[in-house]
Amino acid sequence: MRMRRIDRLFKILANESFTTMGRMDVLRVVWTRREKKKTFHSIRLPVGEIFVDGENAAIDFQVLGQVLLDEVYSEVHLRDKVVVDLGAHKGYFAAYALMASAKAVFSYEPQPTNFACLSRFAETARLQGKIIEVIQAAAGAVDGELTLYTSHESWRHTTIAGQIEVSGGKLQVPCNSLKTILANVRKRFPEENLILKIDAEGAECPILLQTPKECFASIREVVFEYHSFADCGLHDILTKIKAFGFEYAACVKEGDLHILRRRDVSSLAAATSDSNSPRKN
Repeated sequence: MRMRRIDRLFKILANESFTTMGRMDVLRVVWTRREKKKTFHSIRLPVGEIFVDGENAAIDFQVLGQVLLDEVYSEVHLRDKVVVDLGAHKGYFAAYALMASAKAVFSYEPQPTNFACLSRFAETARLQGKIIEVIQAAAGAVDGELTLYTSHESWRHTTIAGQIEVSGGKLQVPCNSLKTILANVRKRFPEENLILKIDAEGAECPILLQTPKECFASIREVVFEYHSFADCGLHDILTKIKAFGFEYAACVKEGDLHILRRRDVSSLAAATSDSNSPRKN
């Protein structure tokens, strides 16, 4: 455990995702993450400011660490792509994508506290000239409303009933189908290749399995986290998406992440493997 903490500290000090002041911001979060104070901590990045909930700082820091320190999405080809971010949490992946030179990010997040932090990040990113749209909605099989089962842990809110990790709270939230989400993105970027990222706490099954084939025509890569409590098997998702002309690539850095690339994209993956690391702007 001590070695892991030292490794985390080294990554914070050495990571170029953060400005010098941003490194100080992250260290402040590390020192105070167990206090659970009702406040929000900002962390300065080259593309804006991300926010950590003081009452959930330990969990938020784990998410931040996976995305920005461990760079678990570094195998996704984000440069010059339009990114659809489903299950955006507080915007840490959106920030990573923009620092990796994504052209634009469309982020969907239904939970109010997470969305408030995501929205604040988006405001600061736009001041840096970045294109990011944030929508307070869940993603699902059809348009309408869903019940969101809430958790004390900011990364465990889910639309899948019966999970022991949830706190027992629930609220009704708007829901957009992937078909509708992609249609809205294409209104802004009709000719662009899309990256689809999903971390939807079990909702990956209805999102991916109930979306028609034609909706995937403009998608170049799909990266999703599979959850063991989802209503389908991982094999079901992989079989369907591979039938649409995608190839599977296991994620080296995170076993629960799965990447599917268009076959023509897969052939270029080795040549561009280091092109997605965030850079200072």
